[in-house]
Amino acid sequence: MSYIWIDNYLEKEQLKQAFNKAAFNKQNYLIHFGTSTNDFACMLNEHTAEANDDTLRDVLTHNYSEHDNLHVINVYDTSKDFEGAVLAQKLEAVREDLAAIKREVAMAARPWWKELLNLEP
Repeated sequence: MSYIWIDNYLEKEQLKQAFNKAAFNKQNYLIHFGTSTNDFACMLNEHTAEANDDTLRDVLTHNYSEHDNLHVINVYDTSKDFEGAVLAQKLEAVREDLAAIKREVAMAARPWWKELLNLEP
């Protein structure tokens, strides 16, 4: 059995460019995502998305619908300098929002008999 492992990490310079673009576009946050698969053809892919307070949940939902196994790596505040822009408190809140979105999707995809018996997915 062989494993195929493909990594696509974002370099610090790429993150800084995305950060500057988000700041230029007057977005409050730059969200750094990572995706991975749970099979033998493992792949790790990192990407970013820009968001404001009012679009944050939509951005999370959109990225979760496009990527199976989505993780939030960091959240950057674009009003600060890049080196000090990581928001630990906002990161936890975004991770909680993503967990809630995953639960909503799982609950909506339950078979009818689990819905009838009100069972968890």
